[in-house]
Amino acid sequence: MIDSTFQEKQRSRLKALRKRFLFIPRQVHCQTEPTELVRRYQRRVEIRDRYPGHLDHQLAAEFDADALQKKYRPLELGGPVFRIDTTGFQEDPVQNLPKSL
Repeated sequence: MIDSTFQEKQRSRLKALRKRFLFIPRQVHCQTEPTELVRRYQRRVEIRDRYPGHLDHQLAAEFDADALQKKYRPLELGGPVFRIDTTGFQEDPVQNLPKSL
């Protein structure tokens, strides 16, 4: 299992790992509405309870939710993609994931 916010630039390296170790990648892609991303980010800036290395308060002016959604999309790796909408958390997102994960 690899947990990260992967970008397109890492796709070739992940595909090489897939070829070398013969596995089927399964991606869990969490997503929300851009307005909710902005709200959550502003809350993090206000609360300041995250590790100081995140620099949320310094980067807040440059935060662009639309750009982030384009940058962090599921990668084409040849395996299934499971999408979870985290906008409202009305249901347990894990219950809809296959047990094969």
